[in-house]
Amino acid sequence: MPLRVPPLVFCGILASASAAALPLAAQEPERPDSSDLRGDARSAQSAFERLRVRRLPRELMGSGGCDEVIGRICMRHDGDDDFVPPPEDEDITEGRERLLAELADIGRAIPGDDWVLGQRVWYAIEAGRPEEAIELPQPCAATPWWCAALEGLALHAAERFEDAERAFGRALQAMPEETRAAWDDATQAVLGRERLGWLEEQPDRDAALERFWRLADPSWMVPGNDRRTAHWARLTASGIRDRARNAYGLSWGFDLEELLIRYGWEISWGRDVWRAGQMEDRVVGHHPPRSREYAPPEPVLADPAATAPDDWALEGKRPHTAYAPTYAPEFGAMLPQHAAFRREEGVLLIVAPDSADVPGERGLVLLDLEGERTVASPDTGRVQQARVPWGRWMISAEWIQPDSGRARRARFGAEWTPVAPDVPTLSDLLLVTGGRTLPVTLEDAVARAHPGRVLRSGQRLALAWELYRFGGRAEEVAYRVLLEPTDTGLFRRAGEWMGVLDPERPVVLAWSEVDEPAPEPHFRSVDLTLPELEAGAYRLSLEVQLPGRAPLVAVQRVRVLEEGEGRSATDAPPRSRR
Repeated sequence: MPLRVPPLVFCGILASASAAALPLAAQEPERPDSSDLRGDARSAQSAFERLRVRRLPRELMGSGGCDEVIGRICMRHDGDDDFVPPPEDEDITEGRERLLAELADIGRAIPGDDWVLGQRVWYAIEAGRPEEAIELPQPCAATPWWCAALEGLALHAAERFEDAERAFGRALQAMPEETRAAWDDATQAVLGRERLGWLEEQPDRDAALERFWRLADPSWMVPGNDRRTAHWARLTASGIRDRARNAYGLSWGFDLEELLIRYGWEISWGRDVWRAGQMEDRVVGHHPPRSREYAPPEPVLADPAATAPDDWALEGKRPHTAYAPTYAPEFGAMLPQHAAFRREEGVLLIVAPDSADVPGERGLVLLDLEGERTVASPDTGRVQQARVPWGRWMISAEWIQPDSGRARRARFGAEWTPVAPDVPTLSDLLLVTGGRTLPVTLEDAVARAHPGRVLRSGQRLALAWELYRFGGRAEEVAYRVLLEPTDTGLFRRAGEWMGVLDPERPVVLAWSEVDEPAPEPHFRSVDLTLPELEAGAYRLSLEVQLPGRAPLVAVQRVRVLEEGEGRSATDAPPRSRR
């Protein structure tokens, strides 16, 4: 089952509002009659939004409480993951086209008017024509930074994220200092309390924000950082909606602006079912149903290299901020296995994705947490490999199926440092698909790497690893393999503590052998058949005991499925309903 966030529903509550925090710079009239033309544009835009509301479909909004109240807005996370916007009413579609035509005529008469240009770009995007919107600010007759921001908004809508980053970069350089400070302050709405506390502790605020946005990028395989361009696009949309009528019928204020910055713009609208005594329509705005919290949690920001594969989930019933990539609105968790093997210059990283045979694009991308550089490994088949220098890294294993709009990822950290040759060390564990013979080399084990770390009770497999012991003499080495549950329930833990239930003992496979020193890593493998186990999360570990030394330990966290449960997160999952 994929990780998910319930869709977002915003309900407008009529009240007064303060001015927006991100005002659009006012323009001097370019012609004596420009104020009249601007007034005509505002009247046409307002008339279209009133038409929109009159033609919205009726829907039962319910009478439950709000998950969060921000100013005049009641926000609920009670939508359906399978929500599909109903077809737009023909009158709304035709009304938008009339508005665009009228705005085009006015725009030709006063091409330097920022407000009119912003409306033209916005409604062209809403009409599904972002490429047309890209051309509207070119050449720029309005305020230069505003033209660049509008171009960035349209480029983001067209999924041209690298071009959008460059356009927003030009806008940030050219905008007034006051406006740039307001855009910078708006990041606080995305961070939330915990992440904001982390940011305040950082000695270099700009570097910290750069790390935040790099980690918040949903897919490192997709060129450009679409989560950051989405943030800038939302700030630009806030400037467009300032002093413009909206479907809620509310004046633009801090509450509508904050919701736009945190959750983006609506994908459809509806009206509450009419009730006796109801004076006005209540309007609901629907946001993408599979929006997720891509912003990294505070522990990940504090120490990215210490992030375990299961530490960073995209799920959250009440996310502080959310986003749904248009190229993959159904974004979930991947459960790959990974193992690092030491080499002279760094490590050889092996990643075996779950459901490696499912069609799609795969990639392995590593972010150097010190130097901010990346090491990328494109799709190389069912197992991916990368030679990685020593250092602190954030690793992202990704899978995207563009035709279906589905994507999966696993993002985790690692820190690899060189060790003196005379210090024994142990590689990670590599799960190998069971066969008639054991793998005798690492290359053989990699070719047979088990897809992911999801197993079945009673499954036969092999474990492979390397022991690094380059000096000394031949010694007897003791090995133990243990399998322990990690998600023991509350009642079992309480029963064990009170002595009512016996503690679950780990499965142990133990043996010893004489190990000869050699100039190369010592490759080892062993057969392992899982016993009958309850479904859940387990810690599979290997302990290696050398004479006179502390045990060396390698761990692989696995998940055991129930009978009949799907094999992995990448197999087409059933969609949950609420």
